[in-house]
Amino acid sequence: LAAEGLQIVLCQPGTWESKVHYSMRFANHIAQSNYKIVFVVKEWWMEQTLLGLHHIPATTALVAVLANDEAASFELVRRAGMVWNAVVTISPRIHQKAVALLPDLGMEFIPCGIVLPTDAAVCQRRSWELPLRLLYVGRLDQLKGILLLPGIVAICRRWELPVQLTVIGDGPDRELLTDAITEQHVADLIDLRGPQLSDAVYAAMQTHHVLLMPTCSEGGLSFVLIEAQANGCVPIASRLAGSTDVAVEDGVSGHLVAVGDPVAFAQAVARLLDAGRWQAMSRAGIERARHLFSSAA
Repeated sequence: LAAEGLQIVLCQPGTWESKVHYSMRFANHIAQSNYKIVFVVKEWWMEQTLLGLHHIPATTALVAVLANDEAASFELVRRAGMVWNAVVTISPRIHQKAVALLPDLGMEFIPCGIVLPTDAAVCQRRSWELPLRLLYVGRLDQLKGILLLPGIVAICRRWELPVQLTVIGDGPDRELLTDAITEQHVADLIDLRGPQLSDAVYAAMQTHHVLLMPTCSEGGLSFVLIEAQANGCVPIASRLAGSTDVAVEDGVSGHLVAVGDPVAFAQAVARLLDAGRWQAMSRAGIERARHLFSSAA
């Protein structure tokens, strides 16, 4: 962020500081800095904002950004009520819930925007070839469906589909994933790379053909799905209403399948062994991300 010319202020709580005292200090910082607009984007900061609300001047506009569909976020926004000058949601799924749960507050839906890869990078991306290179990018957490990955690869092997899988990310269930890979006897087909910086993630999307996203839960619009399409990597994702079905146009820029169904994921992989189908979807994903989900859009 500093490299982009943005000023960073770290306002961390002290070891022995009470929540109330910290909230006052946080609110005083906002008041003394004379901010015109404050965007509050996490439950933790929403709570601190509410606790220190009477210290924040009326000349500072407060904007709540609902970036997930968890009950705690809606409750904190509800508690503040008309204090918010605006409430922004980032996906249709969140927006629908927010309108139902917070009917007295005006809502503005603004989808996430991504930084597009350069035209040169997209032109140089890996073309279709075998084995088909599969990719997972994200937190290694059971809620993200990561334990389905070894099963998907095992089915592909059983069906004699030529694939290799790269996993980028880390999380609390890494060991469970490693155990599942061993149990499914697919360690030779899966490469665990750990967490990577954003440039490396984009480079991986440009050298892989398919992004697997077997998540069980996704409140917002998935950045990973949109970034994959922008880089010509065709997504296969769980179908989640108001979330993945907005990010991906099923059958055009990628495939959406039933949640928790490794066979359906493997069937979608098999369809992308057709070079013409993969190329058409790759091009469609690039155009979709560019026109709908770029930062400029």
